This record gives sequence, structure tokens and C-alpha cells, in this order.
Amino acid sequence: MTSVILSPIMLWLEVVALLFSSMVVAEPANPLFVKAITVVVVVVLGLLALALPVAGLVMGSRARKVAQVEPHTGAGMALAALVIGGVVSAVVLLVQGYLVLWAAGVCSLEGC
Repeated sequence: MTSVILSPIMLWLEVVALLFSSMVVAEPANPLFVKAITVVVVVVLGLLALALPVAGLVMGSRARKVAQVEPHTGAGMALAALVIGGVVSAVVLLVQGYLVLWAAGVCSLEGC
């Protein structure tokens, strides 16, 4: 459930960081280490946005295994965690792909 709330926030922060990074990288007066730091920030935000739903998938799968062994331990909640984690992971991967294309110059805010 946390990934449903935090992943869009992390993706929004990644877009803002990507815009900031493009401004920093385009400025020739900025030193190379400043440009590298901004790129690292964008990559870390992207990894964090993807790590949250993947963690939900892992925990849902573990809970599902426990629910199969012990009856009445929340099999429905485990299935819900798997479904929500899968949907959020798919959306985050689509947005990450778009952001990579945007950073490469293939897409823009107006579309691909």
C-alpha cells in the first residue's frame, strides 16, 4: 500500500530532478562533478521509485507462501499485495521508460 502513495511522489521528484539536471548539464560553466551529482540524484530517485513496489511484490509472495502453509493467516491480503505491487511496478516501469526516452531526446513533455 505504501508503494501506491510513495511511488508517484518519487516519480514526480524524479521528473523535477530530471528537469533540474538538464538545466545544470546544459550550463557550460558548471564543473563536471556537479553535473555528475545531478545525474546520480536522478538515477537514485528512479531506483527508489522502482524498489518500493518490488518490495511489495516480495513481501506479498512471502506472505502468500505463509498463508498456504497456515490457514486463516491473510491469504487475501497477500494476494492484494501481489496485485497492487504488480500494477504499481508496471506503471513505474512504463514511466521510467518514458523518462529514459525523454532524457535521450526521443520524447518530450508533448509526447513521443
